[in-house]
Amino acid sequence: VYRTPRPAGDPVNIRGTPNEFEHCEPEPSALIEHPNEITQHEVRSQGVHSLSLEGSGAVSIASSAVESGSRYMCTEHSSAMLMLKHPAHSTRLTCSVRIREYLRRHLANWRAFATDTLGIDLQESDLIFVSGTDKTLMWAEAAFSSKTSHGELHISGDVFASPISGTFSASLSKC
Repeated sequence: VYRTPRPAGDPVNIRGTPNEFEHCEPEPSALIEHPNEITQHEVRSQGVHSLSLEGSGAVSIASSAVESGSRYMCTEHSSAMLMLKHPAHSTRLTCSVRIREYLRRHLANWRAFATDTLGIDLQESDLIFVSGTDKTLMWAEAAFSSKTSHGELHISGDVFASPISGTFSASLSKC
């Protein structure tokens, strides 16, 4: 909803901030950087199992195209998959005593802001304090939920697409 490390008037906090907002500026030593934290090309939920890999290609004088597709069996009611073209860089905020105290002090104000100001119906237990990020240049993600736990997920896309163009599609069947 808003970023605690940024002051109330910062443009990134365009939706506003709670009353008595106090931004949290962690010490530089509290931020831990992990280059190449995620190096796998696919990260899947436990309920997603690979069935097959398909590919096709075409080459002409002007261009070339290679498309691939993968099929997965989904054995859970909800699952997700993340595909990375490049490794992901991780930044984490260590949860020091100072951060824990900050969370305790402001939890009630955050809930009041979300429910009263933004009109989001939630409980304190629904609030999430994001303390890290994983960043990469290009990625694709698929998340789904179905009434059955036996579905197939088919993902296809251009393998060597430039950052400016390309396709990615996902479909779920047998639900």
